[in-house]
This record gives sequence, structure tokens and C-alpha cells, in this order.
Amino acid sequence: FLQRYRYGTQEKTNEFIKLNWTIQHGIYVVIDTISKEKSVQAGTPGNMNDWISILSLDSSWLELDVGENHFAVAAEQNISDLEVAVEFRAYYEGV
Repeated sequence: FLQRYRYGTQEKTNEFIKLNWTIQHGIYVVIDTISKEKSVQAGTPGNMNDWISILSLDSSWLELDVGENHFAVAAEQNISDLEVAVEFRAYYEGV
């Protein structure tokens, strides 16, 4: 569960991503929220598969604000074993 907060506050936005799946050790999950390219992939490096079905139906596709963004991560169990990285890539639509 990845929850976004408004910068400088404890106020939650209505944006979050929740996966309905127990992630096994060594498995990577990549969630891409780029417009028209949205996807959820899971697997090992070099062997990623489409797993959009593990995305909770009430999840939203997060979009970052300009500047700092704050997130909270939660899990039903083994949170200490969870590693999370958020990567931003500037994306510009063509003219």
C-alpha cells in the first residue's frame, strides 16, 4: 500500500496504490503511471510479466506534484522486509 500525502502536511490525498498479492522475496513489482502507458509488472529482472490483475480496484494511478512528494508505505505483514523505491522521469507529450 503506497499512500501519497500533501507536501508539508499530514493530510492524505485520495491517491494510493494497493496490491492484492503477497510479494515473495526476490520479486520486483514495477508500477508505471505514465498516461497511456499505465502498467503493473512483476517478476525478476529480465523476466517481468504483466500483473495488472493484482492492482486493487479502488487504487488510483498516482501522479506526482511538481516539487517534493511524500509517501507512506504499509503492508499487512513483514513490513520490515519491504523495500520501496519511487522513481520520477520527466515526461513531455509531443506537440
